[in-house]
Amino acid sequence: MTERIQRVPQNLSDPFVLLHQPWHKKPALIPDCDPFFATWPLTTKLRGPCRPCSKRCHLCQTLLSLLSLLYHYGTYMVYVEFEETDEIKYPFWKWLCCRCCRVHRRPSYMFECLQQDDPITATICQDYTPPLGFSGTNDLFESCRHANCPKHGSIKHPQQQQCLYHDQRSTHLSHMGRYRWFLIGGRGTGVKPHTDPAGTCAWNACIVGRKRWIFFPPSTLKSTLLLEEHGDAASWFDTSYPRLPKEGLPGQIEVIHEAGQVVYVPPNWWHCVVNLEFTIAVTHSFGSARTKKERERLFHEFEQYDEISARAWWCSNTLGVDSGTHDSVGGEVVNGTEASEKSIDVVVVTTPLLE
Repeated sequence: MTERIQRVPQNLSDPFVLLHQPWHKKPALIPDCDPFFATWPLTTKLRGPCRPCSKRCHLCQTLLSLLSLLYHYGTYMVYVEFEETDEIKYPFWKWLCCRCCRVHRRPSYMFECLQQDDPITATICQDYTPPLGFSGTNDLFESCRHANCPKHGSIKHPQQQQCLYHDQRSTHLSHMGRYRWFLIGGRGTGVKPHTDPAGTCAWNACIVGRKRWIFFPPSTLKSTLLLEEHGDAASWFDTSYPRLPKEGLPGQIEVIHEAGQVVYVPPNWWHCVVNLEFTIAVTHSFGSARTKKERERLFHEFEQYDEISARAWWCSNTLGVDSGTHDSVGGEVVNGTEASEKSIDVVVVTTPLLE
């Protein structure tokens, strides 16, 4: 039977420790986030003076948002997805004017990944701030997300360590890679069932519009979701979803995500998202683990996604777990004992790998 999502009355303006929250292991909806969104210049730009309260008002809101997007960001190149093809770079103004709300063909989805070198990144990122509970010390990958190379202080021979990130920024989470997105799409656009890479969590803030989420527990087999290799969210809802059991798969959760709300996605949960109307959202992926065992699990999942980045992150990570203890590589103290031996070996990356 389909379950209802947790509704969490969490004030996102206040700092909180995600792993101390009783709801952090399952998907959650945080309503009434407008006071927090009001601190974002991005919200003021895209919504204007009011929020939609009727269908007619929503139409006005859509037109206002489109004009605002064109005015503030129209000159940039952005990543978009056309039907079932891979994402491509496209002029934002052209996409807004010609491709966003196509009637006779399935509309495309703007999935701008806000990487460090993209000119649009600095403009958009200065217009919003991530919730404190989903960033900073709550994000184990935060130490990797800066303009310089990761810290290698815990490696025995740091002079032999080379940073391999400069040619691979678009393939991993660290070094300002693909961990944050600016999403815009019309009705029917979205993402088919998937799990986020490297064992990460995510938060998704809906600024304009509405979207539908369906979650499946990590134990759900991929084969039971009837995924098509080249399908998209709309085709999955049209062809595969009706073939699932009417009562829902075990642990299935559904929710309508309204503007002014935030959805939290825990690690390894399958989720499918489809926009019910013209929608604008911001989302981030982040790493979260409380104990040494959980951090090793996070490392191994990150390693499967990008081995080089994962090992560089593990070596540079000196964050504490539980009651201020540390368990990072390099002989630090764990519960009063020296952590000289670790279950994860450090691989020293040398210059030949750059070739």
